[in-house]
This record gives sequence, C-alpha cells and structure tokens, in this order.
Amino acid sequence: MKDKNEDFRTTFKYKIPFVKLQNIVTQLANKGVRNIELVYEREGEVFYTKNAELDPLLSYASIFQIKFLSQRAVREYERGLCMW
Repeated sequence: MKDKNEDFRTTFKYKIPFVKLQNIVTQLANKGVRNIELVYEREGEVFYTKNAELDPLLSYASIFQIKFLSQRAVREYERGLCMW
C-alpha cells in the first residue's frame, strides 16, 4: 500500500477487533512466519511494527483466547446488526 500512496484506513471495508489481530499474529508466529510488517490503528492511535511476531502485545495470545474469544471483522456502517 505504500507504493500506491493510499491511506490504509480507507482501503479496508471491515474493521477487526484487536483480539482477532492478536490471534492472527500469534498463529502466524507459531507457524514460523517472520518479519510480519503491520500498520494498525487502535483507539485512534496508529502503530507500526516491522516484526509483529516479536511484539509481546500482539504475538502472545493464549490458546484459550484463540479458541474461545474468536471474533470477526465488522463493517463500519453495520455496527449492531446481527450477522450470524
């Protein structure tokens, strides 16, 4: 996305909960994926990391969290609608 000079916040149609981001990064790290470059926005603040698999806030989701706190992406304009 850097090459196209696009604002990443307008590129995605869905927002994911932080728990879901943690689950994704942890599962990738457990599979041996390295150099996970990530830009994300949380509580209005933008964060950037070149090695998300080394970030303790992102890459250490517990097995309990991964199995039982599974969440999904939600469209910004459809908050509150049941999608099950």
